[in-house]
Amino acid sequence: MKKVFCILTLLLLTSGCVRKNGEYFDNIAETAISFFRVNEYDTSKFDKNDRKAIDTFLSEVTHNNQVVNISNYIDLNKKTNEKNTVGINIVDGQCYMDYSLIKNEFDKIENGTDPEREISYVVVCNGYYATLYPELFYPDYSVTQKDPVHNYVLLTRYKENGDYIYIYRSTYNGLGLKVTLNTKNKVLKKIDITNVNADNYIKK
Repeated sequence: MKKVFCILTLLLLTSGCVRKNGEYFDNIAETAISFFRVNEYDTSKFDKNDRKAIDTFLSEVTHNNQVVNISNYIDLNKKTNEKNTVGINIVDGQCYMDYSLIKNEFDKIENGTDPEREISYVVVCNGYYATLYPELFYPDYSVTQKDPVHNYVLLTRYKENGDYIYIYRSTYNGLGLKVTLNTKNKVLKKIDITNVNADNYIKK
């Protein structure tokens, strides 16, 4: 009876745990790529401490409940005494704003009477100006899902300074995509995706 109790205790302690090896992070990269097509994933496959970064990236692609860190876009050369723009929330000294508010401003200009006007939104964050452009964000999710460029194959993977890096190539036009899984003590902190020249990463 005591032996059975010990086995049950061990199962309870280990249930829900995942082994964070190379294959585990491979699955995170593949999940991130899949978000260009689907807006959900199997959360049980990933440690709860990693899901925040995964969910944040999903919101960036789909714009569903997306919150933008405006502090990443401030121009330190443009100071002002103006108050923070309405809609900005301060958390730990950083300025955050719902993407929906930003998109509304973009739409106003796009649907306005001046077709030559540049689409941008200037906001004030903690005494500085920040200029936001549509190009800084993913397009509407309906557009992303239909874009054939997002059919990718994995070319190579490697680890650099604790980060897991994956290079993909689009089967549609050959463009490269670099997926960086930024980790600290094996906890996923951020998923970063940038366009690259895939040929530069092919092993000769």
